[in-house]
Amino acid sequence: MIDEQVVTFEASGGLLNAGLVMLDRETKSYWSIMTEESIWGQFKGQRLQPLQGARKMKFGEWRALHPNTRVLSNNGVQHAPRNPYDHYFTSTEGFRGLRATDRRLKDKALLYGLHVGDAPWIVGHRDFDGGGVADVGGRQLFLYRLSTDSPFQGTAAFWVAPGDVVEQLGPGWILRRGESAFAFDATTRSFPDALALESATGFDTYWYIWSLTNPQTQIAGAGS
Repeated sequence: MIDEQVVTFEASGGLLNAGLVMLDRETKSYWSIMTEESIWGQFKGQRLQPLQGARKMKFGEWRALHPNTRVLSNNGVQHAPRNPYDHYFTSTEGFRGLRATDRRLKDKALLYGLHVGDAPWIVGHRDFDGGGVADVGGRQLFLYRLSTDSPFQGTAAFWVAPGDVVEQLGPGWILRRGESAFAFDATTRSFPDALALESATGFDTYWYIWSLTNPQTQIAGAGS
């Protein structure tokens, strides 16, 4: 709902700096997922409030969590024999030759990007392989992924509540709240539900895509 008006989003078929642009059916306004705001139309300049979504994962992980899952087919075909994006993921080239003008990171350095208020922030994947805590906009953000993860697996990211402390214990992570300690489950990539941690609403992408659309990006490091 935007300004009390219910709108329905769909892919527009267009890209902005290789980033997806959505279209709302009701006003035909265009929305960039990289800036979280409308770039053309009735709502131009209007920002969206991101919602927490489902964690992106490979089918094997999903099936382990939901063994009774049914798979839809396309005329009986359930799996494409060839991924058309394989070359793109393995190449150092950006989409149609696009390159970042901000050279702080390599064009296709993978990152977790998010907006804190109106400010764009990123944490590079290489900074939290196996987990890490970053200071993002004055708040502590715990991030977890592995260098062996595929591009189709999303980063687990949780805001650390004031007073909580997340620290590495051996190969794993724990969150200390008062006298209690809670373990991070690397299989489900989550902390116990009882902690009620707020999931971050960022996403994973390449530096050239993010930086071209968010030129004032701040880079946060993540340490163990």
